[in-house]
Amino acid sequence: MHLSSLRYLSVIFLCLVSASARAQIAPDGTLRNNSTVNFAGAQWNITGGENLGNNLFHSFSTFNVGTGETAFFDNATNLQNIIARVTGGTSSTIDGLIRANGAANLFLINPSGIIFGANAQLNIGGSFFASTADSAVFSDGSSFSATNPQAPSLLAVNVPMGLQMGSNPGNIAVNAQNLQVLPGRTLGFVGGNLQLNNAQVRASQGRIELGSVAANSLVRLTPNNANIAAIYEGVSNFEDIQLSNTTVDASGLGGGTIQVQGRNVAIGNNSQVLSRTVGTQAGGDILLRGSESIAITETDPSRFTAVSSNTLGSGAGGNVTVETAKFFLQGTALLSTSTFGSGAGGDLTVRATESAVISGNPQLLQQVLMNALAGQLNPNTRVGGLLSVVAGTAPGGDITIETGSLNFQNGAIAFASTFSQAPSGNINFRATGAIEIVGAAVASGTRMGSQGAGGDINISANQLTLRDGGALSAAAQGDGRGGDVRIETTDFVNISRTQPRVFIPTGIVNNTIGRGGGGDIWIATGRLMVRNGIVSATSGGITPTGFVSSGGLGGNITIDARESIEVTGNDAIGFTGASGGVLPSGFNTATFTQFPAGNLTLRTSQLTLDDGASLDVRSLGSGNAGTLDVTANSIVLDRGSSFNASTISGAGGNINLNANLLLLRRRSNIATDAGDTDGGNIFIDANNIVAVLTEDSDISANSRNSRGGNITINVSGGIFGLRFQPQDTPFSDITATGRNSALSGTVTINTLEVNPTEGLEKLAQDIADPSNQIATGCAAYAQSRLTVLGRGGLPEDPTTTIRGETVWRDMQAFSSDATSAEGSVSTQEIEASHPLIEATSWRVNKFGNVELVAALPKKESEQNTPNCRDLSRRD
Repeated sequence: MHLSSLRYLSVIFLCLVSASARAQIAPDGTLRNNSTVNFAGAQWNITGGENLGNNLFHSFSTFNVGTGETAFFDNATNLQNIIARVTGGTSSTIDGLIRANGAANLFLINPSGIIFGANAQLNIGGSFFASTADSAVFSDGSSFSATNPQAPSLLAVNVPMGLQMGSNPGNIAVNAQNLQVLPGRTLGFVGGNLQLNNAQVRASQGRIELGSVAANSLVRLTPNNANIAAIYEGVSNFEDIQLSNTTVDASGLGGGTIQVQGRNVAIGNNSQVLSRTVGTQAGGDILLRGSESIAITETDPSRFTAVSSNTLGSGAGGNVTVETAKFFLQGTALLSTSTFGSGAGGDLTVRATESAVISGNPQLLQQVLMNALAGQLNPNTRVGGLLSVVAGTAPGGDITIETGSLNFQNGAIAFASTFSQAPSGNINFRATGAIEIVGAAVASGTRMGSQGAGGDINISANQLTLRDGGALSAAAQGDGRGGDVRIETTDFVNISRTQPRVFIPTGIVNNTIGRGGGGDIWIATGRLMVRNGIVSATSGGITPTGFVSSGGLGGNITIDARESIEVTGNDAIGFTGASGGVLPSGFNTATFTQFPAGNLTLRTSQLTLDDGASLDVRSLGSGNAGTLDVTANSIVLDRGSSFNASTISGAGGNINLNANLLLLRRRSNIATDAGDTDGGNIFIDANNIVAVLTEDSDISANSRNSRGGNITINVSGGIFGLRFQPQDTPFSDITATGRNSALSGTVTINTLEVNPTEGLEKLAQDIADPSNQIATGCAAYAQSRLTVLGRGGLPEDPTTTIRGETVWRDMQAFSSDATSAEGSVSTQEIEASHPLIEATSWRVNKFGNVELVAALPKKESEQNTPNCRDLSRRD
């Protein structure tokens, strides 16, 4: 063939290929009035179609819009809906513009799948739904099917009632950089698996629907003002949704609504799900539902994956709600319903029927806590976790987690705080199982310069564990009162292991360093264990910038533990950068300011303090100490532990103890000592008070420069190992000394004696005649008589006699031979017991029981060595 002929054929081939590539939108000819498609320039002009009422129906075998191309639905402007189906069995790729006239809603249905490229855009007046459903169904029962295009004619004239999935709904992929609808409209994607990658989708103050459902599911559609809402009631099977480096934004004058519904929902890699309110209209809600799991993650500490419904205007912010079986929030990912304007913040709620795991960034958490303690925290500071910040003039919303088990760990934070005149919201954690807060912080309260009140922290669970830096704090740094911390568990509360070089110790810290009063702490549980941790409600204190002597009235601490309270450990808790001072472990309402310390109340069966643990209502400033009130069956203080209501310049506090047993061991103390003012008072009501005389365990109400306090002790048993002294000695003492002997306090010991007649009822004066109370007959035999017939014993039947041959016979041999054979019987002389001697001391035996001991009188032959005898045993 000639070369010119080859060139000619090549040109024809290229033209055919080009024409074939452009033929991307083609009608399938299945309608009574078929669609017509013309391609002119870079635009596909779509006309025709079947018009029923306000609905226009199009049917295509293929529907693809190439890069730089436009698919133009040239419809009448009075139409309400355009429903376009794709029946050819191949997926649709949209990388250009889809355009329509008027305000019509556009539904694009392709069961085989839909892909939106990076250049995909919309220019329509109504809402837009892309779906891989088999058909659109209507209220009259008719449907517009993409898999059965020969179905009967349509009769409906209203918006489609729903989207009916087939046996294998296709997937939807969105990579578009600028896919949006007009303000107030809906942008929806409903199909099988749904993936948004490097995408930007927007519906300003409108609605965004992301739905992934499984086979044969029906998703109902409901008109909602100018937009359309997807309803998933009755859908039981879902598919997966993934967002990566994607922004889903419904922000506007009033934030819009975003609904994400799937099986496993994953939002990560710097993705943003936003519904910010910037004007006067109320914001919409963000609703995330995953039938199996929802994971919101960010692994890069320099970026933040966010789900946020903040308000920056005067309109109220919307709520953020997460509903799933398993919830994960990890790294620098965050959920936020903060308010920065005059509109109230929305509520943030997580409902996870099985479990919730919140994990953060430890380095970022420490930086945030240091800034918060130093008063340098900015309300715009972004952190990973759950946030409800108040920086405007309206109240903040609540943070609530309801789950089976909650694990707050590795630098995670829940933060509900106010930086302004408005109050912050509350933090509520409720779990049917255990809650663990490990190396993480749950913080409410007020920030420096604020006037609003802090929110409360409410925790309800079977078990609560705070460990390795896990902290609850409702601190008051501003003028408003700090929030309360309320904890209720059926089993136990365990607080343990403060890590070195941290700014917040493990435990509950409700301090006030502003003018606002500190919040209270209330715990109700079965058992409370504090090991190298702290429960604190201080006024003033230590921050990374130094010692703070300002602060409002300290809060109160109330503990109700049915079984026991155990406080162990005195490891100092250091503060890097602090100028002096440490906080002790245990319970503290101490005050560093001129305000009095709060009160500490404990009610339990067994209270044990060990290894330097302390219960403090001290004052380290000019304020008065608080009151310590303990009611327990037994109170044991061991190895330098203490009850402390002492002061430096304020009046000493009071200590009230009510117990069956009070035991002090190894330099343990109960003190209401004072410096320049009067000592506090001590009141003890107990059965027995026991100490070891040589172990220097003291009960003191002393004053260094003023009058000593008063000590009143009521005992029904006795006081062992303690003795009253006018001054402190190296032994176990009871003292109430003042600056001098004239200023000494009083020590009153009342021994309660038992009145043997108390509580007894007076006997009746009339004595009954017993003669008429004895029966005169025996039912066993009409005539009563007793018969004894020899050695045979009694008859089995009282009406018969024993026969003479029934004889008792002893079978044991008592002869001397038998005795010698079995062994002789010898007598043993028993030494007479020692005379009774009064106990002078006591000890604990190897079984842990207390034994009373006394010195035995020495025999002449013995050396001059003291000897003790155990009075609880025979020698």
